[in-house]
Amino acid sequence: MRRKRLTSNSYLKKLFIVIILFSCFSTYLLTTFIGGKKNNMMVLEEDEGEFQSNLYHQLPTIVYESPTDMELGRSFENKMTRIHDSGQGVTVLFIPHSHCDPGWLSTFNEYFEQQVIDILNNVVQLLVQDSTRTFVWSEIWWDIADELTKVRVKLLISNGQLEFIGGGWVQNDEAVAQMDDVIDQITEGLQWLKRTLNVNVEYGWQIDPFGHSSLTPMILSRAQFKGIIGNRINLLTLQRQRLNQEMDFIWQPSRSSSRRILTHLLYDHYSYPSSYPYFGDLEIRWEQREFVSNLFFNLIDEMRTKHKTKILLLPFGNDFAYQKKDEYLFNEQLIDYMLARKRQNGVADIRFGTLREYFQLFDKEIVDNQIGLPLYTHDYLPLVNDLHQPWTGFFTQFSLFKKLVRDTSLLVKTADMFYSIAMAKSSSSSFSQSDDDIGQLYPMIEEARRFVALTQHHDGVTGTARQFVMMDYRDSLNIARQNSYQVLSSSIEYLIHLEGETDESNPYEFRDLLDLNEMQPDSQESFSLVFHNSLSWKKQHHYTLRIRLNNTQLLESVQILDSTMEPLLIQIVPMMPSDIKELDMQNDYMLVFIVEVPAFGINTYFLTLDSQHKQNTPKLSKVSVYETEKEFQSSKHRALSTRYLDVKFQPNGFLSSLSKTVNNQAYNVLVKESINQYSTNFSGNYVFIPEKKMPFQFLDEYKIYAVSGPLLNQVTVASYMNNINVTSTMVVVYHRLYNSPIDYKAEKKGVPMVTEESLELGYSLYGFTNLETVFNFQTNLDNDHSNLYTDNGQESRSRIKPQNNNDKINFNYYPVLNYAHLKDNDLQFTVFTERSHGVGSNNPSDLEIMIHRTTLQDDSKGLEIPGFDYSRVDAKLYLSIDHPNRMASFEKQLSLHYSNAPIVLSKQLKSNIYEYLSEYQYQTSFFNDRLPNNLHIHSIKHFNDFRRNGQALLNIRLSHLMADSQASQWNNQLSNPISLNLNKIFNSDYSITYLNQTDIAFLETQFINMIIYLVQKDFNSFYRIEGNVSKGNSTTGESEFGEETPIEILNVHPFTGLEAVDTHDSINLKPLDIKSYQLSLKYSSDISQSNLKFKIARIQPIPFDNIYTHDFSIHKVSKFPMFFNDVYR
Repeated sequence: MRRKRLTSNSYLKKLFIVIILFSCFSTYLLTTFIGGKKNNMMVLEEDEGEFQSNLYHQLPTIVYESPTDMELGRSFENKMTRIHDSGQGVTVLFIPHSHCDPGWLSTFNEYFEQQVIDILNNVVQLLVQDSTRTFVWSEIWWDIADELTKVRVKLLISNGQLEFIGGGWVQNDEAVAQMDDVIDQITEGLQWLKRTLNVNVEYGWQIDPFGHSSLTPMILSRAQFKGIIGNRINLLTLQRQRLNQEMDFIWQPSRSSSRRILTHLLYDHYSYPSSYPYFGDLEIRWEQREFVSNLFFNLIDEMRTKHKTKILLLPFGNDFAYQKKDEYLFNEQLIDYMLARKRQNGVADIRFGTLREYFQLFDKEIVDNQIGLPLYTHDYLPLVNDLHQPWTGFFTQFSLFKKLVRDTSLLVKTADMFYSIAMAKSSSSSFSQSDDDIGQLYPMIEEARRFVALTQHHDGVTGTARQFVMMDYRDSLNIARQNSYQVLSSSIEYLIHLEGETDESNPYEFRDLLDLNEMQPDSQESFSLVFHNSLSWKKQHHYTLRIRLNNTQLLESVQILDSTMEPLLIQIVPMMPSDIKELDMQNDYMLVFIVEVPAFGINTYFLTLDSQHKQNTPKLSKVSVYETEKEFQSSKHRALSTRYLDVKFQPNGFLSSLSKTVNNQAYNVLVKESINQYSTNFSGNYVFIPEKKMPFQFLDEYKIYAVSGPLLNQVTVASYMNNINVTSTMVVVYHRLYNSPIDYKAEKKGVPMVTEESLELGYSLYGFTNLETVFNFQTNLDNDHSNLYTDNGQESRSRIKPQNNNDKINFNYYPVLNYAHLKDNDLQFTVFTERSHGVGSNNPSDLEIMIHRTTLQDDSKGLEIPGFDYSRVDAKLYLSIDHPNRMASFEKQLSLHYSNAPIVLSKQLKSNIYEYLSEYQYQTSFFNDRLPNNLHIHSIKHFNDFRRNGQALLNIRLSHLMADSQASQWNNQLSNPISLNLNKIFNSDYSITYLNQTDIAFLETQFINMIIYLVQKDFNSFYRIEGNVSKGNSTTGESEFGEETPIEILNVHPFTGLEAVDTHDSINLKPLDIKSYQLSLKYSSDISQSNLKFKIARIQPIPFDNIYTHDFSIHKVSKFPMFFNDVYR
C-alpha cells in the first residue's frame, strides 16, 4: 500500500520528533516503575505482551491527513484541552469496558477463574504499556492480594487511564431488589474501593438491568455521583427520546425530593455493533477495518442528530470482552484508522475515553451554550424492547429464592445492628475486656453482607440465571445466614449476659420448630425465647411459634411466661390440614400469643410445660372440617369477625368481602377473590407472554377447614391428589384473622395492632408446567376514579390506568416490592407483600398479583435454558381496606412491620427460670422509646474502624418515612420535617462522643464545584398515552404524593444534600430524606458486667433444606429441581 506523504513545515516536524521521544521516555518510565514480579492473583504475562506488541507494530501503518492529526491522535495528557473543529464536527469518545456478570450462564467463581482473571490481567498490562489507553470497570471483581499490584492499579487510576464506575459490589437489579439491599450493596462496593484503592466513584453505570427505577437516581445522588449511564428502556420510548434529542436529561427521583442527577441513555446498547468482528487474530480483523469503521461512522451520523451536544459516547466492549489482548489492539488501530478519515465524516476527534471525560466535556458544552435539559420524574418500568415481549415475567421468577434473599437480608441487617452495639460496648474504656474479643466476629458479618450484596445482581434476585447458578447463589445465602446467626447469637449473649461465665455448650440458636418432647412436664426445664426487633418502633402484635408435642394430653400444659413470670393468653392451632396422615404433621402445632418488643431491642419470653396452670379458654383450637362447598356454604364460618375486621367468604372458601371498623368509622369493599392460571408456550425467565387465562384446577380432594379461638380465626382450603403423592401435590390457601381480648392493653387505645389491621392470606403450592399462577381481586371501587399504585421501595408510584384489555395485561404488569393498592376517593384496597412480585390490572378496580410461574421454554434473551422452577412456594400476603387518607398516614410503617418480623433465638434451660433472670438482662431497648413515628432507622453498621482512643466507629442510616403532603389529610405532622437530637436516639446507657455526617455509603462528603443545568421543559407528557398500552411506549411511575416541580427551577448538580451540616443537637430530615452519620458511642451503665467471662460459642449450622419458611409450611424449603443440569452447564 502506498503511503501518503506528510506535508508540514519544519517546526511541526521538530515538534513531532520531540513528542515521539517524550512519549517513548514516558512509557519507559511508566513500565519500569510499575513493572515487577508476577503474582498468583494477577499475572502480567510479559512475554505474551511483547509478542503481541511486535505483531501490533507489523500491521499496516496508518496514513494521516496532516501532522496535526498525528499530534492529536495519541496524546492522553492533552486530550482534555484539545481545540475542537470550528465546524459541525463531533467529538466521539469510545469507552472500553467489559460487562462481567457475577453469575448468569456460569457461577461467580467459574466466571472469575475462566474469564475475568484474564480480562483483568490484560487490562492492567495493556494500560501499563501505553498511557493513551483507557478502560472503565464496574463491579467488584478485583481481589488484589499484593501491594505491588495495588500500586500499579492506583497509578493507572490516578493518571486517568483506569476509571471505576458504578461503584456497587454488583450492578444491581432495579425492579425487584429491595431498597435497603441496593443501598447496602452499593455501600459495600464503594467502601471496598475507598479502602483498597482510595477511589471515589463519580458515575453510575446501570447498563444491563431490565428497566430503570426512580430509586436509582435517589440513591446515587446521595452517594455524591455526578451522573448516571442508563440503557435498557422501552423501545418506543427510546425512539421518541432520540427523536426529541432527550438522551440526556435531569432525573428527579421524587416530587418530595430536591435531589436531581444528570442522566445519559446509551444510544443503542452497551455492546459493539452487530457486525463487529469478534473472532480471528489481528491480521484477519484488520482486513475488515474499512467495513467496521463504516459501521461506526454510520452510527455516529445517526447519533449526531439525536443529541443536543457534539459530545458523543460509544461503549467499546461487550459481555466479558477483552479476554484476549488482540481485541484491544484491534480497537486501538481501528480508532487510528478512523482518525485518518475523520474530516470527511464530519468528526472533530475520535479517541478512547472515560465517563469522567465524557461528562466533563458534556458539562462544558451545556454550560457554555446554555442548552436546556428536560426534567424527568417517572421511571422506566416495565421494559419492552420488543413490541411483543414485555420483560415482566422476572418480577416473579424463582419466587422462593426472592423470599430467601429477603429473609437473609433481614437477618444480616439485624445481626449488623446488634453487633455494632456490642462493639461500642466492648470498646468503651469504662468496660473491661472479656476472655473472647467480640471483634473477632467481624469477618463473618462482612462475608454475610457481601454474599447478600452478590444476590442483588441483575441476574440474581431476578431469577434470570441458569438453575445451577441460582443454586450457587442460594448456597452463598446459606453461608450468610449461618454467619449472621453466629454473630447475632454471640452479640446478644455479650449484651445481655450480666455476670458469670457464658455456656459454650448452650448458645442462643435459631429453631424454626421447638420440640417440646425434649422437656419434662412440671419440671424446671424451659425454653428462653429472645425476640429481636430491628425497627425503631415498639412491636406489639401476634406471633406464631411452631412446636412439636407427641403427647396431646400435655397440650393444655403448654404456657408462655413473660419476663415478670406472668402467663400469657395462648392459642394452640393444629397444622392445617390436620387430618391427612401422609403429611406427618399430627404432632405439629402453631402456638399463638401476643408479643411486645421495644424499639431496636429484645424481650424474653419463656415456654414451659406446667399442668397446674389453666387459662379461662381452652388452649387447643376448635377445628371444623367441610368436605364439600355446599357444607361450607351453609356454615357459620362463611363469615368471620374480630373487633376491627369482618370477612365473608364465597362457598369455595375464597374471599367475597372485607370490612374494617376503626374509631366507629366503617369501611367496606366487595372483593371477589380467585386463583387463576395463564397457559403459555412463549413465556420464559424474563418475559411474560400469556395465551389463555383459566381458573386454577384444584385436584381430586378439596376440603375446607375452619379454626376458631380467642386469638386467631382461620379458614383453610386444601386440595390434593387422593392416595397418590398427597404431600407433593398439596395446595393450601388460607385466610387468617387475628384478634385480641377487649381488656388487652393495646399500645394505642381503640387502634388495631399491626396484625389486626389486615387479613392474612397464605398459600402453599408447587410449580405447574407452562402455567403462571395469579391471585385476582375484583373490587367494587369506583372505576372512574380509581388507579393502581405500586411501591419502589421508598414511596408509592402511580401506574397507567388499565384499559379493560385482558389480552394485554402482561404489558400492564409492574414490580411491587412491599405493597400495591387500588384507591378511589373514599376507599383504598391494599395488598402488602413479603417479597417482590409482578402486579397487574386489566380493570381500574381490579388487582392481579402473580405468585408462581414454571416455564419450559427459553425466551431468547441469552439464557438458552428454561427456568424449570417446580419448587414449592410458601408465602403470605396481607389484605387491607381503609380510607385512603388514613392508610396514607401509616402504610409504609405497616409495610415495614410485615417485612421486618422479629427474629427469635432460643436456648433450652435446665435450671430454674429465676436463675436465668438473675444472670441475664431479659428486656432492653438500645433506642429511646419516644422516637417519631415517621423516623425509620435503616441500618447500623461497623466496618472494623476505631478512633484513636480505641472506641468503635459506627455508621447509622436513617430516613423520613413520609412523602411531602402524604399524611396532610389525616395527620399533617407526619409529613412535616423531623428535627431531633441524635444523641437522644439511643438510650441513656450510650452517649455519642463523636459525630460526622457522611454520604449514603458512609463516606466523607466531597465538596466539589457544582454545575448549574437549565431545566428546559418537563418531557413526561410526551409519553402519556390513553389508548392501547401494549406498544410499550409509555413511561410510568409518577410519585403518588408531593407537589409537581415547577419547570422554572434550576437544577443544582450533583450533590445538594448537605446544605446545612447536622450536629449533635440538630438532625433535620425533610420528607423522604435519607441521611447517614458516622459516630462513636460510649457505654456507661449502672448495670455492671465486670464479672462476666465471655466466650464465643459456636452454633450448629442449619441449612435451608432443614427449615420451614413459614408457620403454616407443610414442607421444608425445597431445592430447585435440577433437570438436565449436567447437560446445560
